[in-house]
Amino acid sequence: MTDTLRSLDRRLFLRAGVLGAVGLHAAGRGRALAADPKSLDFTTFYVGADGGIMQGIVNRYNAMQPTAKVNFSAPAWGADYLTKLLTASLAGNPPPIVALHNYEIPPLTRFLYELDAAALGIKKENYVENAWNLAVYEGKLYGLTMSTGTLALVYNKDHFQQAGLDPAKPPTNRDEFIRAAQALTRDGRFGFARDSAGWMPWLTYNWQAGGNLLTPDGKKALFDTPAAAEAAQLEQDLIHKHKACLPTQTASPELPKLLYAGKVSMLFMGPWNLNALMKSNRDNKTNFGWAKMPVFFDRKKAVMATSHIYSLMKRKPEDPAARELGGKFIAWLLEEASVTWAQAQAPANKRVLGQMQKSDDPIVRNMTMWVEQADHAHFPPYHPRWTQVYRALSQGMEAISFRGDDVKSTLRGVTAGVNDILAQA
Repeated sequence: MTDTLRSLDRRLFLRAGVLGAVGLHAAGRGRALAADPKSLDFTTFYVGADGGIMQGIVNRYNAMQPTAKVNFSAPAWGADYLTKLLTASLAGNPPPIVALHNYEIPPLTRFLYELDAAALGIKKENYVENAWNLAVYEGKLYGLTMSTGTLALVYNKDHFQQAGLDPAKPPTNRDEFIRAAQALTRDGRFGFARDSAGWMPWLTYNWQAGGNLLTPDGKKALFDTPAAAEAAQLEQDLIHKHKACLPTQTASPELPKLLYAGKVSMLFMGPWNLNALMKSNRDNKTNFGWAKMPVFFDRKKAVMATSHIYSLMKRKPEDPAARELGGKFIAWLLEEASVTWAQAQAPANKRVLGQMQKSDDPIVRNMTMWVEQADHAHFPPYHPRWTQVYRALSQGMEAISFRGDDVKSTLRGVTAGVNDILAQA
């Protein structure tokens, strides 16, 4: 624990003692109300195995200190999650502590406290820079980034062996990937399957090709640039030219099922899948491997990623104790619980990488690969209409990838429609 956190502990205990004395004197009871731990709701979108890991972390925190009782919950994910937070915020009773993705910060900024990281004992230099900056919006720090979720290549080693490929040498570039996907497409299975929604490969391809998503001022889309077209052409070619990618659209939650069932040989997956992959290898005798995202275009090091940012929400009436204790809890999570969190996600705290590499837990050791990719992580942009924009982009890319629609004209049409959306901001 840092000196700053120890200082915070002492101040909180002293404060509790003062409040307790006042309560005893004023109420004349034999027990101070202030001695009861402060109940703090901590709401997240951890609806998978990561929820179980976080519940264990919260239980440990509750057992080690008497000032706060953190109540962990994961009521939803995606648009439903943001809707729940907005509704609660407008009513004045949001949860004091929340987990957010970076793109969820703009619609919530008026309900979020600005954080003073130094006062919480958190040093910026100890964290992945681009992960830290995710919580900065219009020059203000609205949260602290606990972890990032870069995509990586997950592949079936047995399928590689059967196709005459070396399981110890997964593809590292575009040509190797295409050849592997073609060789693996056999016996009623496909070498690869693309995510058609939030994790579509086009995002990584476009960034690697040197493209961006929006202009710096957020007023124009950059979906019809040469980089965007190259990336989209690759998406289309994998299905229609190379015939090495599943040609039907599949919902994101269903894709891992295809991998486990042996219907596809390669997927791009985030670190939250590592626990299940290793469990399957152990319990079901599968033989999955994982490797860093291949370099499809070499103009920029980039890989699509998500984020897990912890923020404090404003309540009506103001609740200073919830704000103070919530900040202390977030600081403890980042500084003291990151190695445990590596059982489910890739921590942004660079100081724990050495501990992860030496961990007795094989999941934690293998998670280091995802952490090492974080320096090249790219994220959806901050924009209040990004959800609408991304929906239009996804639909255009589905038409290009699955229907084989003309790349350039489709991208021009998507860009024009998105620019109309952006003009409404």
